Amino acid sequence: MSEDVQIKVYHVTRLNAAVDRMSDEDCALVLLDLSLPDGYGSFTIDFAAQFARQLPVVILTGIEDDSLARMAIQAGAADYIICKSVLSEVQLAKTIESAVERQRRLDRLMGLSLDRVVSGTNDSLHDPVTGLMSEALFKDRLEHTLACSERNQSPFTPMASHT
Repeated sequence: MSEDVQIKVYHVTRLNAAVDRMSDEDCALVLLDLSLPDGYGSFTIDFAAQFARQLPVVILTGIEDDSLARMAIQAGAADYIICKSVLSEVQLAKTIESAVERQRRLDRLMGLSLDRVVSGTNDSLHDPVTGLMSEALFKDRLEHTLACSERNQSPFTPMASHT
């Protein structure tokens, strides 16, 4: 992250307190633990899905469960990091920066989409006939996947199918 960026961190230990804090403050990101006193695992993911459309949600957890990670990403989480030990400051900063930037791009894409619907051109993020994602949305998701792969030092193999 840029050295001149000011970040305010609010720490809460319950989901209810998170809702109160987010309604009172202008939040840019949610760092979420899946092991809270009033929410655990998939329940917490469902809760976070309520905010995934408005805020990027990065899950930091000690729960090592691939199905839970997939569920979180499918529900809209920007990233899912398993913290077995100390998470490096650099890795966390890159994750936060990536999630916030991705949300900004998505907000711009959605704004363009809304502008087109309002203007009558109705060129949205998905093809109205096939339901396939637009080129702009595909590129955004591909860039995000590649960035996550690079950041987590895990291989990514693109696959294509022609039907």
